[in-house]
Amino acid sequence: MRRSRIKILLLGLLCVLSVSSCISNKKIVYLQSNVNGKPSVDSTDLILNRFSYRLQVNDILYISIRSNDEKATSIFNTMSQDMRFGGANAEVLFYINSYVVDAKGEIEIPIIGKINVLGLTILEAKEKTQLSVNEYFKSALVIFRYAGLKFSVLGEVKVPGRFVLFQNQVTIFEALSSCGDINLIGNRKNVAIIRQYPEGVKVHTIDLTKVDLIKSPMYFLQPNDIIYVPPMKVREFGAGLSAINTLQAFASVLTVVLLFVNITKK
Repeated sequence: MRRSRIKILLLGLLCVLSVSSCISNKKIVYLQSNVNGKPSVDSTDLILNRFSYRLQVNDILYISIRSNDEKATSIFNTMSQDMRFGGANAEVLFYINSYVVDAKGEIEIPIIGKINVLGLTILEAKEKTQLSVNEYFKSALVIFRYAGLKFSVLGEVKVPGRFVLFQNQVTIFEALSSCGDINLIGNRKNVAIIRQYPEGVKVHTIDLTKVDLIKSPMYFLQPNDIIYVPPMKVREFGAGLSAINTLQAFASVLTVVLLFVNITKK
């Protein structure tokens, strides 16, 4: 009778370890199709929707004004060669030589004056700035862009931290690759994106395993986004992450049980 109970106990422990510790591919593979092997949306609809970001307070912008008369526009073009070609201090230099959108939604450019860009897209802000510049300079060209797209990644990733990518737009996967990708126990089905809006901060939840993600406005990051990857439940159990880990854990439990049986026999 005692042996049968021990067998039942061991079998139960093995089942619990197997269920709690083995992580299936469905939980870690990105952009999966649905159950029948077809995308959950039509392939013709799988188009990257580029949602236009609208400028907010505290956004940092790089603005340069170029013309044939370099002396006249030199005051607007203080960016050093080191910053142009991505030197070690590129982020600091970009910040120093850029313009910050103030509490009123304005940027202030020497000679040109204040320009309200709050709520405008980058293209709209560039066109508005160009009109102001045309009043002072003939045949001048305005270069207007983000001074690097900044974001933070926290939680179950290889290298959490704050990152800056010097490009106009960044996808969620580019952001995750910057931090070394998600750890095995990271919950890819419940990733949070904390995003700032003119009316306040909102928290969005995305599922990285769904192919529909590329149609979401969350697919492209916005400046100052915070990405949080929570752990899966397997971490709470403290069990292994693979079949080998499960067997190792089971072997440990089995050893303890056998020692207990030997002690009770004596």
